[in-house]
Amino acid sequence: MSKIIGNEMNIRIARLIDVLRVTHLDGKVYYDGENYVEDLNAMHEVIETVLISDATHDQHNEFCSALSRICKEDGKIWYSTINATAEQRAEAFVKTMEGEE
Repeated sequence: MSKIIGNEMNIRIARLIDVLRVTHLDGKVYYDGENYVEDLNAMHEVIETVLISDATHDQHNEFCSALSRICKEDGKIWYSTINATAEQRAEAFVKTMEGEE
């Protein structure tokens, strides 16, 4: 497949949850799916579906740890994690599911 044009994080999430949609236009391939990095509701749905329903206990814990590390701010981890942006949640999800650190 040709390189897909679009936000790389959105593309990675779509691939991870097997919902990658693209549009072919003028000989190029464009990402045509959810904007996970900007849509908190879309990320909530991904987390609810994959990490709450289908994930192992270890994956759920790793997601929470990754999100805490990403959000760490002035030692108020619990507060900043609760108020995590869609982009922060997307990053933690990808790191968890791809086994990054």
